[in-house]
Amino acid sequence: MSDPRSANPGTTDGPPPVDDLIGAVLSDRYKVIERIGEGGMGAVYLGQHVTLGKRFALKVLKAEMSYDKTIVERFLREAKATSSIEHENVVDILDFGHTPQGSAFFVMELLRGQELAQLMEAGPVPWARAKPILIQVAGALAAAHQNGIIHRDMKPGNVFLIDRAGRSDVVKVLDFGIAKVDDGATLTRAGVVFGTAGYMAPEQATGEDVDGRADMYALACLGFELLTGRLPFTATHPLKMLSCHISEPAPSMRSVAPDLHIPEAVDGVILRGLNKRPSDRFADMHEFAQALAAIPVAPEPARAPTPTQPSVAPEHCPPRSSLSTTTEPRAIVFPNGGGAPRPADAAGSGAGPSQRKRPPRPQPRWAPASAPVPAATPAHPHMGPHTGAPVGFPQELAPLAWLLVGLIETADGHPTNDDLDGATTRLHHWAPDIPLEQIAALVRHTIADYRALPDLATRAQRTREHNAELCKLLPRAKLAEVLTALYELASDDGLVRDQELRFIVTATQQLGLTPDPRLLAIAFLYLTISHADGRLDEAEKLVLREQAREWAPDISIAERAVVIRWAVAEFKRRPSMAAKLQCARDAADQLRASVSRDTRQRILADLWRLAGADGQISMEEQAFIGEIVQRFGAG
Repeated sequence: MSDPRSANPGTTDGPPPVDDLIGAVLSDRYKVIERIGEGGMGAVYLGQHVTLGKRFALKVLKAEMSYDKTIVERFLREAKATSSIEHENVVDILDFGHTPQGSAFFVMELLRGQELAQLMEAGPVPWARAKPILIQVAGALAAAHQNGIIHRDMKPGNVFLIDRAGRSDVVKVLDFGIAKVDDGATLTRAGVVFGTAGYMAPEQATGEDVDGRADMYALACLGFELLTGRLPFTATHPLKMLSCHISEPAPSMRSVAPDLHIPEAVDGVILRGLNKRPSDRFADMHEFAQALAAIPVAPEPARAPTPTQPSVAPEHCPPRSSLSTTTEPRAIVFPNGGGAPRPADAAGSGAGPSQRKRPPRPQPRWAPASAPVPAATPAHPHMGPHTGAPVGFPQELAPLAWLLVGLIETADGHPTNDDLDGATTRLHHWAPDIPLEQIAALVRHTIADYRALPDLATRAQRTREHNAELCKLLPRAKLAEVLTALYELASDDGLVRDQELRFIVTATQQLGLTPDPRLLAIAFLYLTISHADGRLDEAEKLVLREQAREWAPDISIAERAVVIRWAVAEFKRRPSMAAKLQCARDAADQLRASVSRDTRQRILADLWRLAGADGQISMEEQAFIGEIVQRFGAG
């Protein structure tokens, strides 16, 4: 069924049929202007609020279907399911009612733009443009899944692209009409198949029970088509297409479209989403989105030091020139627990990385594809910085395993099976060609080696050695991905604890990636204004990432992610909004002392824009910005 969009009705050979709804006022407040779309269950109309004058889309169920209680209930469920998600990238459902003839209708925001399917008619979309579209769709579906809603019909026709607040290709996911809602009610029979054949997960095609990973499979099909111009399978008959989804392995995008130069990492993420078994895909849509977000849009050349950079340790060098400074920034923005760890921390203390800037390191060398992978890792192999990993393992895998194990040992002291699974899964992302059981064995042996060391100081020294080894093996962007893995593992339970954050901060410093404190201060202010509604969702994090790109255009995506993750961790670890506000005040004071007046004006403009992103600015948001204005002062 067509959805809320401003389209011109098509022409016909004869006079258009009379539509009794045109000109009617529904529920005493919505005047029907014209029909703008039609589908199997009903029609979509352009409506206007009789008092406010604001225009909406009205989705009206066909009169003949209003006598079927199941259809009416499904129609109502679509409205309830969609409105409950409350995500920037899901179309807003605003009201519900009945026409004078008794047909159900609901009111949606009016969207002006184009379907993703229309964009794809022009051919394959390059990764640079496809990436934010796919991440937004994944964020919308992740929010739906958190509300117990599975879309079950994810396809290009249900993705709408609009321009909003100066941003292009803003996604709106539409049509939750056949969504599976986990509310205890049953509207479908077991074994009944719903969806579109070209995008249907194997478990959905066979009528099995589905979860969010079915939407992930469909989104992977959509991504495949978006990037290559064709679906993974090209069967023309729907039953043949379903058979392909059930039994045939998906091809590589790089193999079907070698001339498009699709990044290998993108191919790997999409292929993982297309695995036949849900358990072989990403754990959830958040993880799928994170995997996409970690892939740059183009190879980033190594940056050589410039003569204008201050002669201080790399972690304190401002990462970009667009931050106009009046004084050198202080080393730490957050005085109450943020920044450097306490000396007693298990991650260790002592000197950080060398004060001399390290030249860009070469990419790590992997064993040839034909090299045999050992059948089993030797019992307790020494994984020190001078011996490396077992034959067939990437050299960086052993020190990375040590960091992950060190993090969970620091946090808990007694890692659970979930902790071990989390470490194993993240290591497997780094070396997907190595069997999972061998990765698990590496984790177990690393835990044994970690616990065999006599005291915290020895463990801290070994951690420093492993971080030094990673600095030799990996470029900066990959080092930032190491930190991403640590943050992800720490936040698996929804909260980054103080001891975990201190461990990660130490690793960040030893890897030479400590963010510019001014960027951290800006990010914290943005987090505070975004959290005024009481929650911090993926859409707000996406806005933060976009702002970080504007403030730090010359650092890698992974390094910008470090800024966001550090700020988010600092934000979450403060137990009350009062504590968060006090930290925001400290951040404002830091910025007043370290950036120019023009820069402070840009920050204030961003705060107003973030506050008004939802169409209104609350009293709390106004008060917060007013206080920041006072703290910034006129100087």
